[in-house]
Amino acid sequence: MTIGASWCGPCRDELPVWDCLAGEVAGRATLIALDLDDELADGKAFHKQLGLKHMTRAYLPEQLSKIADHYGAATMPMTFVIGPDGIVRYVQPGFEKSRAQHE
Repeated sequence: MTIGASWCGPCRDELPVWDCLAGEVAGRATLIALDLDDELADGKAFHKQLGLKHMTRAYLPEQLSKIADHYGAATMPMTFVIGPDGIVRYVQPGFEKSRAQHE
């Protein structure tokens, strides 16, 4: 699961990379793009503009949701690898374009 928003520049770079990977691991893992825009339409338009095809998309307005606090997402994007048991196995703050292999 990656947490971001339409106003997050690194999120714009990160999501297409994750979307490509989501297509490759379909049936074995689920990649979730969780958008925290306060306006639902902004988050949906952002994902549509990026052309996301493979990721599961979710929208939780930051003002109403405590999910960022729950997971300790202090920056955006913030990516979490969560096991089937619900335990967070890995946390990656930010996004480094130079480390992306799925461009």
